[in-house]
Amino acid sequence: MPSHVRRVVNADPSSAWRPESKLGGPSSAGQRGFGGGSLRVREEETQLRSSLTVGSTLPAAARTVDWTSLDLDMEFLGQGEFATAHRTVLDGTHVAVKMLKKSKQELPSALQGIKREIMLMSLMKHPNVLPARALGQYEGKPFIIIELLASVLHKELPRDVDTVPFWVRWREVKAWPLSRALNCGVQLARALKYCHDDAFPGYRILHRDVKPNNIGFLTNGDLVLFDFGLASLWQLKGNSSDDAPHKLTGETGSMRYMAPEVANSQRYNHKAEVFSFASVQWELCAHKKPFLEYSAPELFKAAVIKGVHPKLSPKWPAKLNALLEGCWKLDQAARPELRDVVPRLERLLSDTVAVEAATKKKPPAKPPLGWISESMLAQRAALLDDAVDGPLAA
Repeated sequence: MPSHVRRVVNADPSSAWRPESKLGGPSSAGQRGFGGGSLRVREEETQLRSSLTVGSTLPAAARTVDWTSLDLDMEFLGQGEFATAHRTVLDGTHVAVKMLKKSKQELPSALQGIKREIMLMSLMKHPNVLPARALGQYEGKPFIIIELLASVLHKELPRDVDTVPFWVRWREVKAWPLSRALNCGVQLARALKYCHDDAFPGYRILHRDVKPNNIGFLTNGDLVLFDFGLASLWQLKGNSSDDAPHKLTGETGSMRYMAPEVANSQRYNHKAEVFSFASVQWELCAHKKPFLEYSAPELFKAAVIKGVHPKLSPKWPAKLNALLEGCWKLDQAARPELRDVVPRLERLLSDTVAVEAATKKKPPAKPPLGWISESMLAQRAALLDDAVDGPLAA
């Protein structure tokens, strides 16, 4: 058993997975289905489906399961401020169950957050977004069943230079060539593009907590975005004010990846996540967390509020640096849309893979999660060419 997992016999997961975040947010027409603590989750999901008015494009409703259908001999996986996650078994398959802690079950904002997460993950379908396998209630409180991740991005990235011997860090950095960093960035950008443009016609989903802790890997190596407890559903009305910055909850998410307008509790829109995406992409390429040079928390926060961004490397492709700089612009309107970021990153990835192949770098015997090669890239392109276009396409 991995060192970070401990055995819990007949555990009660009601006892998040997401640290350093606060739940809540503004209500909107698209979010009305999230309220009403006395309603059952399935009834609220039905309300949300009807409010989206795109029933023909939504996947089938997630399965409802009884608590007794789960293997109660569970393993603790992790916990955050509001929820816990445990490994369990459903229908002979290992899965994860996420549920509020008992101490948080009567907290309206926490209950609203997990309901929001359950319903959005039940209604989304994309290869780079972690879906809900099933949902249910235990003692009147909701829980969600999701696929068990192979790992989480923050655990796969090289550890900080002052936490491990230099030869260990050197080996970990070597396992993250630019092609692997860009491959993960492409998949994250696709997930966010789906949330912003494709998940529900007439709406945008703002994740609002994009960071390595909320990005995982499936057993097949694919990257997935998860933890939608802070998400906001943004209705588009087809007019020029659709993307005007709104008054949303400030300082939502992790400061290290936060756009300055969010850190300043100013009005913001989905372009705040373009900024956050660039900060994650920078970390993937630089092999270190943003703003590690700021030892004092107050200096770190001051830098974020002023819109300071990490330094770019002259060793990186000029097109990559230009893309990151564009995503970090202080003017939200000047930042690119994720639908424009995706093809630019895909071209960068293709060029980088070709360059690394030409240098005849020896691939690892067992490719790590998120690895990419020429053959893998060609296979993925063929799959995308064969895919049927539509709102739920990759």
